Amino acid sequence: VWVTNWTSNTVSKVNINTGAKVDYAVGTNPRGVAFDSVTNSVWVTNNGSNTVSKVNINTGTKVDYATGTGPRGVAFDSVTNSVWVANYGSATVSKVNINTGTKVDYATGANPFGVAFDPVTNSVWVANNGSNTVSKVDINTGTKVDYAVGLGPEGVAFDPATNSVWVTNWTSNTVSKVNINTGTKVDYATGAGPDGVAFDSVTNSVWVANYDSNTVSKITVERFTNATCAAPRDVAFD
Repeated sequence: VWVTNWTSNTVSKVNINTGAKVDYAVGTNPRGVAFDSVTNSVWVTNNGSNTVSKVNINTGTKVDYATGTGPRGVAFDSVTNSVWVANYGSATVSKVNINTGTKVDYATGANPFGVAFDPVTNSVWVANNGSNTVSKVDINTGTKVDYAVGLGPEGVAFDPATNSVWVTNWTSNTVSKVNINTGTKVDYATGAGPDGVAFDSVTNSVWVANYDSNTVSKITVERFTNATCAAPRDVAFD
């Protein structure tokens, strides 16, 4: 597992069996991280450097590429062999070629935060914290459609079981389930300050980290449950 360290300006590679850790230098204030299975790299957004670092998973060798202002979320797109970076300060998402680093920017809403790849409609979904929307961006054309969600959206995850994306709404204390074809939305209550979200293919649930409640919410079609932890930010499925 790879962990971004905001204050240390590093990314930690942690062995899943032993917990042994190796740190690699990246840019300033690293935030998001995504795995790229084509070039065997992780991509780390550097919020303070306005760059994304491509780090070789075996050697730690790093190459930096320019993004927009204040990059946060990042997602790997296996169809066009790109990573997509949400630029919080630029109101754009950058499509970065994983081989060349060539960049194309597309408009989103205000303060884009989280981003997720949807291989069903060949789109990336960007949560716009300042617009209270999620943008569906075509990975080939950059064409954008915006859908309303809750207040202060941050995290976003793709759910292949119901063909939906799930968007956490920090200010509303909800998560929005958005149909990827129609944009139809259903909101579910979470804890306070929902931030990260991940899809769990084993129990067909989404897990939401509630920063202000010290809980994680497991949400299925029928119910949600909470577990206690301290100031959770992000969450991933194993």
